[in-house]
Amino acid sequence: MVEFKPHWVKVDKVSYGIHHKEGKPDTFRVSYKCEDKMVYNKYLSIARDAHPYAFEQSIKFIQNELRGNALDLNDAILECRTWRVPSEIFVTKTDNGFIEIKNLMF
Repeated sequence: MVEFKPHWVKVDKVSYGIHHKEGKPDTFRVSYKCEDKMVYNKYLSIARDAHPYAFEQSIKFIQNELRGNALDLNDAILECRTWRVPSEIFVTKTDNGFIEIKNLMF
């Protein structure tokens, strides 16, 4: 098995959508298709019934990184095409094995 090493990767394309998971509030998914042929996802917890901490962190990400104003899923759908798109993302693996986007470069 190949060990995953944290690294920067160039972003080729970004897509957006609502992610549904049974028993959980919907999230807004930002998918970064990258030059390494992988797709890395950032899930934004901006549904009205999201956990307060996750909601706060997601709103900060939208405002500070993407330069957006969305405060819920409907806002995100309407404005996501105007959000900043990074040229590169920094990806790591969490202790429980999930790939995580830790930083964006514009």
